[in-house]
Amino acid sequence: MKFDPASTIKGFRKLNVCVIGDVMLDRFIFGDVSRISPEAPVPVVVEQRTVETAGAAGNVAVNLATLGATAALVSITGDDQENSMLRRFLSANRVKAQGLFSSEKRLTILKTRVIARSQQVVRIDREKISSPSPDEQKKIIGYLGNNLESFDAFIFSDYCKGLLDERFAKKLTSLLSGKKLLALDTKKNIVDCYRGVDIITPNRKEAYAISSRNKDEKAAADVGKRLKCSVLMTLGRDGMLLYRKGRIHRLPSSAREVFDVSGAGDTVIAALALGLASGLGYPDSAFLANTAAGIAVGKLGTASVTPEELIAVLDGYQK
Repeated sequence: MKFDPASTIKGFRKLNVCVIGDVMLDRFIFGDVSRISPEAPVPVVVEQRTVETAGAAGNVAVNLATLGATAALVSITGDDQENSMLRRFLSANRVKAQGLFSSEKRLTILKTRVIARSQQVVRIDREKISSPSPDEQKKIIGYLGNNLESFDAFIFSDYCKGLLDERFAKKLTSLLSGKKLLALDTKKNIVDCYRGVDIITPNRKEAYAISSRNKDEKAAADVGKRLKCSVLMTLGRDGMLLYRKGRIHRLPSSAREVFDVSGAGDTVIAALALGLASGLGYPDSAFLANTAAGIAVGKLGTASVTPEELIAVLDGYQK
């Protein structure tokens, strides 16, 4: 680590980052279980409280804002109750939503998780996957064009829910490539439409699928050469692997306890983008992202990391 944690993270306040991608409402129903249902061999969960948060691209934006940056979210939602809940949550967490457009023809994606005694019992997804209409594309491109110079970095958060279909992803990549830092987190197996990004953050399974290789170093190198970009590959308990300009850097996991991996990839790309946009090199930015992820997986639910938490852990490495 070749940077001062406190001054670097304090500098995040000067950065303005735009997140483009699929957004959803994450609902967590917490309860307790004391018996099995007489109707079927399933637990009866007595609901105690419900929490709603922003998921996917929304969680990336919240992570950015929690770390001190100005975050803007660009996406399409339905014109429904879940959209209203999502917007309230984003506003409460200081995420700008002027680029979040709603449509009566869409449903806001909703993921409901039922959790009893810290264990997820079931997840219920409500979604309708569809590509953006010409009018929706026009609105997004118009917003980006009018605000292009105000952003220090852009993040694509592609959960394969339709917004960033191959044609639109290619169009947006052409628009943004070379302007500012352009980072990508995608669930796609075919990623050629994103050629022009600066860095991609696949997990091991995703990298293997993109590259058709089943060795970490070879998969990362194949993805990097294919997109002509750097690769930060997340490896779960094995940490991370950074591929850049033909060189491999391995980072051991910094997680002390893995409680919930929901949204950990969102934390990784948010911290990585902030590190790079603030002037840190790729190895130090990867170290920062690895540390932030280690904190996030120790929390329940779609979690974000505070500057104080990140500084405390980073300071511990210097002692």
